[in-house]
Amino acid sequence: MVNAMAILARLLLYVAVTIALGGICAHWVRREPWSARLGVVDVRLSLLVGLAALTALLLMFVVQFTALDLAPTANDVAMLMRQTTWGRGWLLLAGIAMTGLALTAVRATLAVRAVVVVAFAVAMGGLGHAAADEAAPLLSRGLDAMHVVSVGVWLGGLLCLGSDLTPTSWSRFSGLAVFAAPLAVLSGVGSALRRVSGGSVSQIVGGDYGRLLAAKLACVALILLVGAWHRRQLRARRVPTVASVRFELLLALVVLGVTAALTGTAPPGE
Repeated sequence: MVNAMAILARLLLYVAVTIALGGICAHWVRREPWSARLGVVDVRLSLLVGLAALTALLLMFVVQFTALDLAPTANDVAMLMRQTTWGRGWLLLAGIAMTGLALTAVRATLAVRAVVVVAFAVAMGGLGHAAADEAAPLLSRGLDAMHVVSVGVWLGGLLCLGSDLTPTSWSRFSGLAVFAAPLAVLSGVGSALRRVSGGSVSQIVGGDYGRLLAAKLACVALILLVGAWHRRQLRARRVPTVASVRFELLLALVVLGVTAALTGTAPPGE
């Protein structure tokens, strides 16, 4: 039950940050000025995304508190928040999420919101495997940050532009995805290599972490194939079909789900 709640919480958090980054990307693709303020519909979506992120963080707090078998006292809460790397990372994310909600409520400019969303994406490394990497903490955090941001721009942008299937917007987004997709793959592979470097081949192949990683890589490969097909259509001056876009987004959701399970699985050798 606790493990299922942890996976659900991480999936909700990943979906929220992916949509938030994708929304920023969509505004850029539509050539909206960075000084533009959100419309009513965008405000509602941003508020929902912010509330989803806070809900995910609350669930993650409950899971962590339960896993450590702490007592429901102010002292134990303070200890978790102040004396652990996870707790300090959680506080940072919660603070950024609440700041984002406040800025959305006052309809802050696109530039300000972009800074907050990217800051949240970068800070997410404080709750994952990167936070436990003592050998190369900056490298692990950097790879995680690049991965979250590039995935949000690539797949989040695709989600937010799904209803705007005009040749102009697709052409502009495709040019951005050409850089975001390889960066997402390379940073993801780099992070995976950091995680599996402490295990043997048999531990990697035979363990839960290795199997989940293989499933994620297979789904990413399918997404890349669909993306390549979309780019070929654009070169032929045809807009990708709604069905193919939905299929790519479905694969993206599967990848996020596998990632949510992967993040909570001990790497080989640990």
